[in-house]
Amino acid sequence: MAVVDDGIDPNHNDLKENFHSLSFDGKSGTSPSVFISNYNHGTHVAGTIAAVQNNLQVVGVAPESKILRVSNDLSYSTTLSAELASGISWAWNQGGADVINCSWGDQGGNYNLHSAALENAIVNALSLGRNNKGSIVVFAAGNYGHVSI
Repeated sequence: MAVVDDGIDPNHNDLKENFHSLSFDGKSGTSPSVFISNYNHGTHVAGTIAAVQNNLQVVGVAPESKILRVSNDLSYSTTLSAELASGISWAWNQGGADVINCSWGDQGGNYNLHSAALENAIVNALSLGRNNKGSIVVFAAGNYGHVSI
């Protein structure tokens, strides 16, 4: 299970037991992943997915899964879309991820993540991941949507 997000606390008691030995930073294009202590979204997402059972705080929905940490600070830049594409591609190609979680989006704001590079990375993961069986790629619905009834 890959978590492509703003980094995951490497010392978190509910998570560190489930970390895969491999990790990647999409911003730099190198290993290992990066964690910036004032970012907590990636840690929260990883906990929801894979916090270990019988530990300090919570249990994730898949507490026995291994977490591939794929970081990106998600700050706006002209290369953000390509950086995220790089992280997704690494997750299925080098990391061997069966599932890739991306709990981020452009929220209709300044990011404008729509790009051929990002679309190709997602399509390749869906078709080529898991030895050509396809990896599952999951995106969050977003935090800023409005519902009109």
